[in-house]
Amino acid sequence: MGENIVGRALKSRGISSTVILLLLVLDVACSYTPDYKTYHDVDRFNKEIEEMAAQWPKLITLEQTERSRDGNPLYLLRLTGGAPSDGKRKINILITFGEHSREFVPVESFFKLVRGLCSNYEQGDEVVKFILTHVNLLLIGLVNPDGRKYLERKKDYCWRGMANS
Repeated sequence: MGENIVGRALKSRGISSTVILLLLVLDVACSYTPDYKTYHDVDRFNKEIEEMAAQWPKLITLEQTERSRDGNPLYLLRLTGGAPSDGKRKINILITFGEHSREFVPVESFFKLVRGLCSNYEQGDEVVKFILTHVNLLLIGLVNPDGRKYLERKKDYCWRGMANS
């Protein structure tokens, strides 16, 4: 590996090659721009969550009763099947995604979870039907839309702040 002036300066102070490599990796990671054909920006997130609710109206109820500090919609997606045949109350489970604006994978996991459960329910998967008959899944797919919008606007994908705090 070729050394640059920073690498030589760090080595002269007794800092190991491993730390230098880590710093170089972090520098590359911080200059990374996400591919929004793969990841959802806030506008695409809002559009797609509404499309999923329209695609599976018997399973999904979409509520937008709150707005973020900056006025962005905060969606609560209720995912549930029919009533249990035994007359028992359903269990409510709340799962949130997208708390940290620079973490893209949790939001994508939200979409994967919802699509997977809805598709498998439609296809008659007995396990999924049992789960959605006995559980109300309350999902917030993007808790921090203000932070994500800030990140998108500034293109600082290593920013660690919380725009809504």
